[in-house]
Amino acid sequence: MKSKKNIYIIILLFLTLTTFIILGTYYYISSKQENLLNSIYNTTHINIVKTTQNLIKDKQNTTLAIALALAKNDSLYKFMQTQDYEKLDYKKISAEIKEHTKYKDVWIQIVDKNGKSIYRSWTDLKGDNLLFRKDLKNTLTNQNVSTSISVALFNLTLKARTPIFDYNNNFLGALEVITHFNSISKDLKENNIDCLVITDKKYRKILKYPYTNIFIDDYYIANKNANLDLVNYVKNNNVEKYINIPNFIVENGYLISNFILYDKNNEKLAYIINFMD
Repeated sequence: MKSKKNIYIIILLFLTLTTFIILGTYYYISSKQENLLNSIYNTTHINIVKTTQNLIKDKQNTTLAIALALAKNDSLYKFMQTQDYEKLDYKKISAEIKEHTKYKDVWIQIVDKNGKSIYRSWTDLKGDNLLFRKDLKNTLTNQNVSTSISVALFNLTLKARTPIFDYNNNFLGALEVITHFNSISKDLKENNIDCLVITDKKYRKILKYPYTNIFIDDYYIANKNANLDLVNYVKNNNVEKYINIPNFIVENGYLISNFILYDKNNEKLAYIINFMD
């Protein structure tokens, strides 16, 4: 009897020890798998952020290059000096850029030295004062070449400005080239990333002529080629949740990465919410 009892005890101890080993191994492997998966997610998020940053930087450089080229124009100096603004015409140049490059909506604006818009290539609207824009006001004050990302009447856009002087070095105003986030969104899509460029709601009242006319409550979607299924998904699941993602979340089969866009005064402009399937 005592021998059988010892055997039972040994078997019980063996089974208990085996159970602990199996459970311990399971939890160890699960923990390692979870850590590995989180590492992959974090690396993917970092790569998405770097890709987004590089695409924005490249677009800003291209926008500036266009502005610098267009500003070197004798006719522009002449029309600005004589205030013969009706002869300004950049629609053909904008159309050629659209036809021959991936930048489909390049806008050109001429502003006089007092901050009044005297010409826009994409609309007949003109004559309004733009000194509410800090980036433009800074260029007119310092008379320098500059770039920025800002929200104005039409959209959240990338901008590049160059001052206009006559041949006597008198300051006449500025030429501004304006580009959008559509090509950036398209380039991200080629990397299997869908994005929503969501403008902060504090700019809702500034956007009097919204370019895309896509809104989630007071949040404006700035990229015209945004995936409308994702727009509705974010809308139905509370947009505030996604713009407040610290880095990334994994949800519904997507790695959802948040890139916050700041202006030069470190104020929040927008949130680029990237979805990788």
